[in-house]
Amino acid sequence: MGETHPQDLWELYHGHLGFLRAVDPNEIWVRTSTEDRTMQVAGAMLAAMDPFVAGRPWPVFTQPASVRPRPRHPSCWTHCH
Repeated sequence: MGETHPQDLWELYHGHLGFLRAVDPNEIWVRTSTEDRTMQVAGAMLAAMDPFVAGRPWPVFTQPASVRPRPRHPSCWTHCH
């Protein structure tokens, strides 16, 4: 599997598919593990898609790895800021 860059994700979902209108918490839900490293990667991906979101608060949803199966619907995840 090849490496996907944040700009590639933005181009696919915004430019090609028209799925996203903006890099905005109402448009993009971020789910990570409870590790700081994965939260930092999520922030870097958002900032790469739109530099203006860097430093802005963004809701992040986490789910402990011990919980199986992982539900697809975000209402089942724990919400953090």
